[in-house]
Amino acid sequence: MAAITLDKITKRYPDGTEAVRGVDLEITDGEFIVFIGPSGCGKTTLLNMIAGLEDISSGELRIGGRVVNLLSPKDRDVAMVFQSYALYPHMTVRRNMAFPLKIARLPPGEIGRRVTRAAELLEIAEHLDRKPASLSGGQRQRVAMGRAIVRDPQAFLMDEPLSNLDAKLRVQMRTMISRLQRRLRATTLYVTHDQTEAMTLGDRIMVLRHGRMQQAGPPRELYDHPANLFVAGFIGSLAMNFLPGQLAGSSLSWPLGDVPLPAGTIRRLAEGNAPQDVIVGIRPEDFEDAALIDDAKRARGAAVVVRPDMLESLGSDVFAYFPVPRRRGAQAGELERVAAETGSSVAPGPERTFVARLSPATRAHQGVPLDLWLDTHKLRLFDAQDGTALDRDLNVLKR
Repeated sequence: MAAITLDKITKRYPDGTEAVRGVDLEITDGEFIVFIGPSGCGKTTLLNMIAGLEDISSGELRIGGRVVNLLSPKDRDVAMVFQSYALYPHMTVRRNMAFPLKIARLPPGEIGRRVTRAAELLEIAEHLDRKPASLSGGQRQRVAMGRAIVRDPQAFLMDEPLSNLDAKLRVQMRTMISRLQRRLRATTLYVTHDQTEAMTLGDRIMVLRHGRMQQAGPPRELYDHPANLFVAGFIGSLAMNFLPGQLAGSSLSWPLGDVPLPAGTIRRLAEGNAPQDVIVGIRPEDFEDAALIDDAKRARGAAVVVRPDMLESLGSDVFAYFPVPRRRGAQAGELERVAAETGSSVAPGPERTFVARLSPATRAHQGVPLDLWLDTHKLRLFDAQDGTALDRDLNVLKR
């Protein structure tokens, strides 16, 4: 396996369109990194450039310390697993997996040893003499992965390998990929639009928007300390709630009322000379029914009064939806752009919908006022003009 370095990698088409713009990233030996972003953000194009399937317009790509910009795909020593299984229908599983080794002219004994080992790792040894048509979708994907594993490459490149599977199979395959990567200690680059896959699989996640890297870091860092409004809106399920707000001294004024800000947040805002107009983000799980909060926890937050217009009980959680007046102003444009790109567009009208994830013990009722507690330490504040995070704790990020 090997480290991979992306040094200002850019893809520019003849018409001037830049699909990937100056991406810088160091991928360590054995690391599992996920490229994520909305459709058209450049994640698959970037993976194809690393594989050699797309030319690099500018920048330098190094695999194992060697510059590979001008090398053909077969000379880069990487293996790719595609969204489609790309299996030969007339060949058995054994022959499909052995095919790249035969092309490389390895001895028959070595080919057999590698195929058997990969089949056992992927739990498909009993299917080696079957053809792809008689396999399930999950089994076909494992065969495609086995064909990559037998090559023993420096890196695995996976382009949305689970997107053709149903929900149950995706969970099973996700678990298998994670276990397999840990066992092989293989450098793996994984493209997906599914942030659940990204959060559960990756050692680090790189978020792309319009071909530019927005942030790269461990899943928890992106979840707790997003670099900007786009990352905050893209990472997390349910999605983060956003509302416009104004800073006034030590408090925040927003459509839910005025709430005091923690001392640490006030200090960071003052150090960064934060503007008055901001966009406020808070995740659904950072709310709770105020009646269920003890005094110690209550001191970490503030209470607001809302009127839920819809409740969804999932057994372990209750999702409470409540309307908030929509305000027009400096924040509206950036909010709506990010909402459209992250797939969380709000229906047109005079109101926005907020969602809170509550304990099943909540006493909330549809249409009845509810005292809702929120953790003010979890409020995230963003510049209304460009969406940059205003209150990131750099000391936390350096740990």
